[in-house]
This record gives sequence, structure tokens and C-alpha cells, in this order.
Amino acid sequence: MPNDEITTREALDILGLAHPSSITHLVAEHKLKPSRRMPGKRGAYLFRRAHIERLRDERAASGAAWPATSVQPQPSPVLEDQ
Repeated sequence: MPNDEITTREALDILGLAHPSSITHLVAEHKLKPSRRMPGKRGAYLFRRAHIERLRDERAASGAAWPATSVQPQPSPVLEDQ
């Protein structure tokens, strides 16, 4: 792997995101383009470090929030006394 390519985990760290699905969503929405995909049925994405850092800086400068993933936190159920 060339020095300027990073894994999804490294991209998450740079972008300040927690879940790999966040990266998958950004790729699916064409907001992030992997430099390549590793072989295999579930091949991991690799990204250019400079691209990820630029995306991070652009988001910070614009004040834009990261898109929500499809998994949203659910409110806790309210238990009633019976």
C-alpha cells in the first residue's frame, strides 16, 4: 500500500467519525471516492490521505455537519407504573 493510501479506520479517525458505515454512506452518495478497493467479495476501501484531509478541512471551514447514517438513535421507552 503506498504511503499516501489509508484504510477506512484511518479515514474515520481523520474525519472524526466513529462508524465504518459512515464512510460507506459517503462513498455511496459520491461524496467520497476511494482510491481503490482491495480484492475479495468484501474488499476494503483505501483512500488518499490528502483527499480525506481536504474533505475534513472543507467540512470544518463550512461548518457543515456530517450526514446522519441510516441508523438513528432510538428514544428510550418510557416505563409506566402499573
